[in-house]
Amino acid sequence: MYETKNLLVNSAREVMRNLIAGANTSANVITYVGIGTGTSQPAVTDTALENEVARVQITTYQFPDFNVVDFEAYVDQNTANGYTLTEIGLFTAGDTSNPNGTLFARALIAPINKDSSLAFYVKWRIVFT
Repeated sequence: MYETKNLLVNSAREVMRNLIAGANTSANVITYVGIGTGTSQPAVTDTALENEVARVQITTYQFPDFNVVDFEAYVDQNTANGYTLTEIGLFTAGDTSNPNGTLFARALIAPINKDSSLAFYVKWRIVFT
C-alpha cells in the first residue's frame, strides 16, 4: 500500500458550494479517478491532471467517520498499459457544459510501471478538518 497527501484544488470549493446550495448536484458528484504521468507538484490552481492517460469510475464510497469519505476505484489489467503512472486526481461527473467533469483533488504518487500483468485499487480518503 502507498499513501500520500492530496491537494484540494480551487475548483473543489466551487463543487462544494454547488452541492451545499443544491445547484446542479449530479454534475458535482465525485465520480472518477484520473491517472496520469505528470510530475509537477500539485497546485491549488490546477484544473486538470498534467498528463491524464486514463479515467476510471469510482466503484464504492464509504463514510468511516462523520468527517471522512473514502472513495475506491479499480484500475484493471487493460487500462493505461505502457505508462509510468505518477499522478492521480478526483473528478466530478460533469454535464453538458463541462463534459470532462471538474478536478477536485490531485496528488503525485510513487511511479507505477503499468502493464497488462498489473491491476490495482485506488483508495482515496478525504478528511474534513
